[in-house]
Amino acid sequence: RRLYMADIFISYSRNDRERCTAIRDILESLKVSIWFDAGIGAGSSFDREIEREIDAAKALLVLWTDESVESDWVRNEARTGKERSALIAVQLRPCTLPLEFRSVQAEVLPEGAEGTDNPIWLGILERIGELLDRQGLVEYTKLKEKGSVADWKSWLSRYPKDPLVPGVIDNIVESATPDMGQELAGERAKRSAMEAEL
Repeated sequence: RRLYMADIFISYSRNDRERCTAIRDILESLKVSIWFDAGIGAGSSFDREIEREIDAAKALLVLWTDESVESDWVRNEARTGKERSALIAVQLRPCTLPLEFRSVQAEVLPEGAEGTDNPIWLGILERIGELLDRQGLVEYTKLKEKGSVADWKSWLSRYPKDPLVPGVIDNIVESATPDMGQELAGERAKRSAMEAEL
């Protein structure tokens, strides 16, 4: 099996799959690659695949709830992240954390706060930024709501290598010349069509 090499491995209880998927989608929109077990089948290779993915990931995001606290899988995955100093912990609902993780900050992320400028979500993004060397994530999220062209240009000058740069440049161009946005969309469609033919 091919190793995916995700930036972040998400550890969670299956009861929280919907919320986990929402968090994954938001992180992927920030060009953070995610792995969680939604795509793999059961069987003897299940645990080996999870081990490989954890070893390959740069960070491990554990979503604590009363259910995940009871899961040996989640505890073991969280332990691995902690040992590698790559653990990001969050409570989806208030719960009593396992003893060995009580020293790790794990604030409660309110329902629907992911993807917003909620301070707890921004704290999670800040930790992700540290572990992935993507320091512009928090500011990007704040600017997404109400950033001016000057703010975005300033962001670009500080984070020129961030994977979000092409989208930011497109937004600046579209803001500066609104009618050019349609032209850009047309050019992108043509380019996609040509790539599909090749």
